[in-house]
Amino acid sequence: RSCMENHGVESQAIINKTAAHKTSNLNYPIVPLECKAEKAQPNILVLAIDGLRADMVDNVTMPFLNRYSDESLKFTQHHSGGTQFSSSMFTLMYGLQGNYSDKKDFDVIAPVINQELTRQGYQLGLFTGRTATEIASMGAMFDGFTPTISESLDGTATNDIQSIAAFNQWQETQTTPWFSILNLSAPQDYDTPVGFLGIETIKAPKTLKPAQKVLFNQYRQSLKFIDNQLSELLPNLPENTMVLITGTHGQVFTSDIEDARRDLSPSNVKVPLIIHWSKMQNGEINYRTSHYGIAPTILSKVLGCTT
Repeated sequence: RSCMENHGVESQAIINKTAAHKTSNLNYPIVPLECKAEKAQPNILVLAIDGLRADMVDNVTMPFLNRYSDESLKFTQHHSGGTQFSSSMFTLMYGLQGNYSDKKDFDVIAPVINQELTRQGYQLGLFTGRTATEIASMGAMFDGFTPTISESLDGTATNDIQSIAAFNQWQETQTTPWFSILNLSAPQDYDTPVGFLGIETIKAPKTLKPAQKVLFNQYRQSLKFIDNQLSELLPNLPENTMVLITGTHGQVFTSDIEDARRDLSPSNVKVPLIIHWSKMQNGEINYRTSHYGIAPTILSKVLGCTT
């Protein structure tokens, strides 16, 4: 029982968060950061797209994002931190590998990046179709954020449209620098809105079974839908905005959620990472990178932090 409790499995219905924090031996961060804010702080937009495979960002399926990546810093060997939203976003926000995610400390300890963004006067916004209960189950991961939840009964594609509209309305009203996470989920669910005119189907890989080949082309339709949304969103952002685009995880062609969660193949963990910022040179990074390097990069390159 002690072993299970140490790994976050509690028999009690209500966890005493304060006690969990006080009895921990975790030091996060190991030493305090020393940060000096820039004079002209940029806005920061993190586009976290569920089910975005790296090998699908091409001229046929996602032509806009493919061109956009050519005008950005593109990481060609990037890997997510998990195979589902919660585990992947843990690594991205905390800057830690996924094996830390079962620590009960993170019910009360917010990511360092949240703390520093708030200290430097940033407004934090989260736009997603996930429920308030699901967000609350992630502990302190989004502490400091104002969540805007899209709740459509017409599917995740409609949720994504609503989330983008809510983000646009929010950022236009901000008078101080902002940091926003915009989570889009249509590709994960193979979803497109009613009436969407997609792209022509192509021959699926021979390794796929007949049912998987159907999912493959429907997946491409949902990616094209997302590509269209990005083509309207990104060109209209404020000039001094740093944009990071990545997948929370990749996609394997199965309707079994548990199978997808257990699958650690490149299709499910290799995702794009594209950073677009006027102060950053275009080009390609070809060594392996992971989600847990994103927060330290923002802290050091944008927020002026050292340790």
